[in-house]
Amino acid sequence: MMSFYFFGIIYFLEVPKTLENFLNLEWIYDKSSSKAENPPSSELSSFKENSDRQTEIIPPSEEIIQQLYHLAMMGDIPAIEGILEEIAAEDKQLLGFREEINKLAATFQTAKIRKFLKQFLNTESTQK
Repeated sequence: MMSFYFFGIIYFLEVPKTLENFLNLEWIYDKSSSKAENPPSSELSSFKENSDRQTEIIPPSEEIIQQLYHLAMMGDIPAIEGILEEIAAEDKQLLGFREEINKLAATFQTAKIRKFLKQFLNTESTQK
């Protein structure tokens, strides 16, 4: 029986190659998966979808954005999510705005939330 240990950093792309060598395997890939065949173009289309979505984002009033920015400065994700639910319930046009912040809030990326909100604020209001 042969033992093999990974020491240090594991390079996940190397794991299948290592297993193939030690276990005499031959990997069979699904040919219908376009993602595996063309990762650069799929990444490009994903980027285009994100940039298209950014043009569709309609922000709420500056007062609400300032409130969200303040909460992001404090790291109060539950309060941010509560406000987003309220504004999206009142105005369906704000769903794209809510989605974008919710994605960042789900992983507690308050710095990116602030950066996103800052683009909708006047520069004077963020320096208070």
